[in-house]
Amino acid sequence: MPISVDELNTTLSDLRSGWQSTFAHANPLTRQLVNKKKVSTESEGGTHIEHVLMTGSPSQGVGVSTGYEVSPGVRRNKTKLLKNAYYEFFQTISISGKEMRENNGVRGIVKLMKMYPDAAAKAFKADFNKYLLTGTTDSLSSPSPSDYYGFITLNGDFASGIVDGTENGLLDFRTLAEQTSDAQVVEGVAKSSTTGHVNQYGLISAWATDGQEKHDSAYFDAAGYADSDSDDPAGPDLEVMDRATFAHYIGSKKDTVRVDIINKDTDGKVSNSSTHYRAKVVYDVALDRTLFSGTGTGGVIYGLNTDYWEWCILHDMDISPFIDLLATQDVVTAKLLFHGQGMCERLNTQFVIGGGAT
Repeated sequence: MPISVDELNTTLSDLRSGWQSTFAHANPLTRQLVNKKKVSTESEGGTHIEHVLMTGSPSQGVGVSTGYEVSPGVRRNKTKLLKNAYYEFFQTISISGKEMRENNGVRGIVKLMKMYPDAAAKAFKADFNKYLLTGTTDSLSSPSPSDYYGFITLNGDFASGIVDGTENGLLDFRTLAEQTSDAQVVEGVAKSSTTGHVNQYGLISAWATDGQEKHDSAYFDAAGYADSDSDDPAGPDLEVMDRATFAHYIGSKKDTVRVDIINKDTDGKVSNSSTHYRAKVVYDVALDRTLFSGTGTGGVIYGLNTDYWEWCILHDMDISPFIDLLATQDVVTAKLLFHGQGMCERLNTQFVIGGGAT
């Protein structure tokens, strides 16, 4: 018998949780945030994800030598508001009645699931991951990367965001002084060393020459701004590299490398990992350095302290049940939808390093 809509939806329901889990754990950053329970699915209300950036004390103290000194009772404006608008990605998935009649049984249902909803979910996941790392996509899930321009991206070369807070990429391949002088607005606040709203940066001339030195230096610079009650502040806990840079890094740690295979069963992507102090170090094939315009073309290392990240999801990546809506076309239609946004609360605890691929 031909496949019915009810049979499609029964199979879709069985696959839905797997698609969501695969998406959440397929990206190095979101995977880390999920594991640390830094992903929120409850809206605080409004159209933006917001966080207060403290730049100093809201009041002014005074040193006491005579005992009669007066503390000024004046409130100082020492806060700024980081603000990223939520963004949504949506697409329709259609299966024709003709195809449903030409297929039957379990094998026919599985075939249609792989051809349509499964392929759509994996394409979105791949484009989302690549956009987060590079500011562009492979256009697997939409005709143009611009359909993702409302999400945040780590690539500081990016400058085409279309909603509040996403206009520019987060991690600039520039020194702190250059970031401050340019005062580019990131997450709604102009970059400034005074406020600490700048990322750490390093540039490797060649890995064999100064790779490990620059790597360590950027890590310690970022760690120095992390809150800590000890003499050993918590530095970045995740580093993502391009493949060539990772190969040089692994070559310098031959005796201490641990290798993991990630996502082998879901999408065939192999991701090796090691550790650098507190950070898990991985490479991602989506981190294509040819997509960068500055020093990132010579290699990219993102150093992320996820203690200062959050991801707010208003609607997790999901595919709705198929329904027959159109009287003028013999198709059943479902909807893929993702609605959410990410935010880095402290840029000075994060770093990016250019070079390293040679």
